Amino acid sequence: PTRWYHLWEGSQMKEYRFTVVYGTDEDGRVLAICPALQGCYSDGATEEEARANIREAIQAHIESRLARGERAIA
Repeated sequence: PTRWYHLWEGSQMKEYRFTVVYGTDEDGRVLAICPALQGCYSDGATEEEARANIREAIQAHIESRLARGERAIA
């Protein structure tokens, strides 16, 4: 599903919309992948936990890009 994320970009709140793909692995853990952000994925014991974790991963991914002087989204 596509979700809106409100993330801080410096001192401004920005709104981003990302599609996150959910699935389960062989151990039953819920995987969350954000295809728009290369290498941005997470997991959790439940979908709720995976959703919270991918939100943090998206935030960290964007903050890292901004810190390197790159655009938030390529």
